[in-house]
Amino acid sequence: LNASIEHYPFKSITQFIERQNFYSSLEAREILQEKGILREKEIRYNLTIKPLKLFFKLYFKKQGFKDGIHGLVWCLMQVTRRIFIWAKYWELIERENK
Repeated sequence: LNASIEHYPFKSITQFIERQNFYSSLEAREILQEKGILREKEIRYNLTIKPLKLFFKLYFKKQGFKDGIHGLVWCLMQVTRRIFIWAKYWELIERENK
């Protein structure tokens, strides 16, 4: 097949956020089940440094900047998604420790 494919996984930013809110909760629980309670240093790394690296990768290395404001917003939404996952994981372990 030699044709371009138009792929629109969501119709609006609101739909994207709602979907990511649902899936980030699942992923946070999955990390907890698979890895257990991680050290605070690793959680902090995944909440701060790793999102910055992801933004650099998506916006610069994969040239998201070529899509203008749309590329910037897409990269920021992907980074925010990762932050949600790790913030929810952190919240889960905080609840478990109480």
